[in-house]
Amino acid sequence: MASAATKQAYTRKGALRLLKISERQLKKWEQEGLVPAVSDYGFRELIALRSLLQLKNDHVPAKQVKLAIRALRRKSAATTWVTLPTPAEP
Repeated sequence: MASAATKQAYTRKGALRLLKISERQLKKWEQEGLVPAVSDYGFRELIALRSLLQLKNDHVPAKQVKLAIRALRRKSAATTWVTLPTPAEP
């Protein structure tokens, strides 16, 4: 039986396949600063990607998504239970 502390991580290719996201789309989100560029995708990263995909499918403008992410990051800095990943500066 696996320990509760065991974390499952997906490779970039595995995460793209799991969420049905193209490499091009992921690179665009990374360049826009919506998600950090990482090599392994855990639960938190998969949720962020899934949320972005849903917003894209709902035709939410990129500018509005960026503003919401900034607000969430500011708010999460004030709490200890939520930490959103911050992308590295290009």
